[in-house]
Amino acid sequence: MADTKISALAELTIPEDGDFIPIVDTSETATKKISVENLRHSQINDYITQSDNTDQAIADIKVAQRITFDTDIDNSGFTRTSSSRFTCATTGDYLIAFSGVAVGAQRMD
Repeated sequence: MADTKISALAELTIPEDGDFIPIVDTSETATKKISVENLRHSQINDYITQSDNTDQAIADIKVAQRITFDTDIDNSGFTRTSSSRFTCATTGDYLIAFSGVAVGAQRMD
């Protein structure tokens, strides 16, 4: 598969050692390449992906409350020690992102 254009591939294939992935730098005219070996040995930062499909009611909108999780989807370097607590093996700065769905009840006056 080395030096084969993506458009020339009959079907998707798994990159192998010795293959290159083209990288186009728009600030220059030349196309650069990165080897599959370099991608395999690149550093993977610690991360964790969790989910929970249960209803978590808001007890009081003026008081902070924990968000709980019940499913480990994927992680590297993190451990979920309870439904709402995680520990990381490496000291550092981490981005914490949350996504949720809020369903409101109809207000009856």
